[in-house]
Amino acid sequence: RGFSGLLRFFNTADYSETPSLVNISADSAIQKDYNESISGSDTNTWAADYTPDGSKVFVQLEGAETQVYDTQTKAYITALDFAHAEGSYQQVKFTRDGTRFGIRSGGSNTTGGFLFLYKTSDVVLDGSEPRQSGSATAVTLPDYTVSPVQPISYEPHAYAKMSFNKEWMGVRPDAGFKSFDWTPDNGVIAGGEMGRLVLLEECSGHGSLDAWMGGSCSCACEEGFEGDGCETCKTNYIGDVALPAVPSTCTLCTSADHCNNNAQSVTSDGGHDRCVCTCKEGFEGDGCETCKTNYIGDVALPAVPSTCTLCTSADHCNNNAQSVTSDGGHDRCVCTCKAGFEGSQCEMCQTNYVPDQSVPTACTACTAGEYCSGHASAAPLYDNSSKACACSCDAVWEGDRCDTCTEGFIGGSTGCTECAAQMHCNGNAVSVSDDGTRSNCVCQCITGFSGAACAICSEGYVADGMPAAACTECTNAGNCSGNAMSVSDDGARAACVCTCADGFEGAACDGCAAGYILEALAPLACTKCENITHCSGNAFRVDDNGTRGECACECLTGFQGTSCDTCADGYVGDGARPPAACTECTNANFCNGNAEGVMWDNITAQCECTCPEGFEGDDCGACAPGHVGNAAVPTQCIPCSNATDCNGHAASVTDDGSRGACACTCLPGYVGGDCGACAAGYIEESGSCTLCSIAAHCNGHAVQVNDDGNRSVCVCTCMQGWSGATCDACAEGYVLDDEGTCIACTHDIYCNGGNGNATYADGACSCSCSS
Repeated sequence: RGFSGLLRFFNTADYSETPSLVNISADSAIQKDYNESISGSDTNTWAADYTPDGSKVFVQLEGAETQVYDTQTKAYITALDFAHAEGSYQQVKFTRDGTRFGIRSGGSNTTGGFLFLYKTSDVVLDGSEPRQSGSATAVTLPDYTVSPVQPISYEPHAYAKMSFNKEWMGVRPDAGFKSFDWTPDNGVIAGGEMGRLVLLEECSGHGSLDAWMGGSCSCACEEGFEGDGCETCKTNYIGDVALPAVPSTCTLCTSADHCNNNAQSVTSDGGHDRCVCTCKEGFEGDGCETCKTNYIGDVALPAVPSTCTLCTSADHCNNNAQSVTSDGGHDRCVCTCKAGFEGSQCEMCQTNYVPDQSVPTACTACTAGEYCSGHASAAPLYDNSSKACACSCDAVWEGDRCDTCTEGFIGGSTGCTECAAQMHCNGNAVSVSDDGTRSNCVCQCITGFSGAACAICSEGYVADGMPAAACTECTNAGNCSGNAMSVSDDGARAACVCTCADGFEGAACDGCAAGYILEALAPLACTKCENITHCSGNAFRVDDNGTRGECACECLTGFQGTSCDTCADGYVGDGARPPAACTECTNANFCNGNAEGVMWDNITAQCECTCPEGFEGDDCGACAPGHVGNAAVPTQCIPCSNATDCNGHAASVTDDGSRGACACTCLPGYVGGDCGACAAGYIEESGSCTLCSIAAHCNGHAVQVNDDGNRSVCVCTCMQGWSGATCDACAEGYVLDDEGTCIACTHDIYCNGGNGNATYADGACSCSCSS
């Protein structure tokens, strides 16, 4: 860099490594053509640095402006204005990995200079329109209008470890902050006057800045570190130095690494320089490296055990010790044996003691009273080699320790009793013995007796007392009159219980059951009451009469009699005796529903129907004369009438003989089955048939009259001289005379027979008389 804004670029390959001074000018042979300068600038060019990829150069001018030069287009493409600067910017530097860059200001008379650090990714370069020399314009970026991090204070003479969220300012205004550079691992080395060099470590060298724009920063600490500047170890971690020094490593406290894998939990002490172990059950020591008192390990000291086991009488002394502890090396348990036991694990009996087979963990003294249960008359013999004791048992006792009754006796330590039929089996046993365990006597009962002491009757037997002196077997013949399906005792062995066969009842099955009647006494015979047999099949229920003497029938509706063999009053049978069906005497059943009265004749046992008007027959099943219809349908015999069936035009009306239709005898002038049409020579007028007449319909001027064939109008055949439908006008050539007669218009008739001529015109006749 040079003054007056001049920046030149050189190829390092053109320089010799000869350690001699080389005077290089702009006109020298090694000067390159990258001598672009900022046109019109009178400021100093303080510093410059390549971006790591070599594509751009950040040129730091005196003041707050940074020009960005593109090495491909050979032009300045943008200018960055860092408005937070105090004093002139004098240095710009990128890290080797290109992720950050720093800008240093020289400070003022009141400050020692500032170092501002940025993320390269946060600076957006506008390269879409490269600007040539002289066209650079200062650009104020919103994110850079305030300091991206707070200034960080430093002491020039100190080896400072700090994070960038603390103030950093020179303590000596005249010291000046002259230069900085990045270490290979992106740490910062800052230099001041008087040869002072300060190493600034981001997050104490144990973390990276996270969110360092916007006026505050925080460190993302490495595993194990914490604090604003990652300056201390986290809980459960220890450092290589004690606080307040900043550790270079923080190691997690674990049971495996710090407590010989024998801790149930591990944490760090207050100074984070020592792990504190909470040992598992049985372990002790700062590192849980030894077993506690009364515990033994799987290896002897000084080796560190992996297990510590509690010494107990049950586990280590065969449960025969009165106390147990561990030895000094914690690899063996020490037993203090109970009386009668000896051995390192109390595993054997002392002399004159023998193992007690009934109590495996006991040793018993070899004496008549203790070992031979007090049932030996002489002292026992002790064999020390076999640790055995031999007893001479008294009568009725047996066993190695004289503690068992002999065969046929029962009892225990208090005495033995002989098993006897009278004592133990109530005298009802064929034989008696012990049960093999000498605990109870076993009775072999005689027939009819059962129970442990033969004191009760067997199943199917009844007793005469308790305990039973005699037991009697229950039988069908003896207890149930021979009429039982089965017989048993009542469960209490007090009485026999008969399950009677069908038709029998009573405690001894000696009576007929309900629904049965007695037929014979010796032997007893009972017959079941049946509907078909005793009630002619016409009963809805049949039972005995309560005395078992005869059957009682409850007859179906319509039947009566002790055997339901006749029809009840008001019912008519089918003719059979006894009837299979009895039908109630009702209008519907016997009179086709057409009777106005029904009566049952108790003499003939038949129904009599009283038929209403229009019906006839014994069952009112036909229509009466003068009526038509269907007598099988009630109310369907309808009387024939002139008005209804003959249109009111009949002289008389009756049925047709088959009761299928009515027959009309029509009045004169009417014809048809129902007299509904006019006869020939009649016409219909106002609902009536009127006879055509010459006087009424032809004005008396017709020779004859008849109807038109449709019975609509009368047709007149007019007399000579007359015309018109009703003969009411004179015919052509005729004129009406004074008497109302049509006369011919001729000279002899109309003109008085005189001479002359008669002339007819327009309905009038005129005479032309001769002179």
